[in-house]
Amino acid sequence: MSFDQDLDCTSYSDGTYTANGPVLKEKCFPIPTSWTLRSHFSGLPQHLEVTVKRDGVTLLDAVPMLAYHIERPDNPHCGPQCNVASLSLNFDGR
Repeated sequence: MSFDQDLDCTSYSDGTYTANGPVLKEKCFPIPTSWTLRSHFSGLPQHLEVTVKRDGVTLLDAVPMLAYHIERPDNPHCGPQCNVASLSLNFDGR
């Protein structure tokens, strides 16, 4: 499981060129109020209980339903086919 702060990234050119055109670089800044939790589960749970607390105060308490779609990454963690679900939950973290 990982919990990472989301980033706001923009591409820019520093004036350097190659035969293919300008060299683009990327500058990223953390978004103070946006985080991503990533996790892997065995089986196909239909819902997920999510509670977010800060300093003992509950900021989010939700039980969202999960909707799955099929991906075919063919990697050692998943094999030729995986059922994948994602969801976004918004809350006031102030």
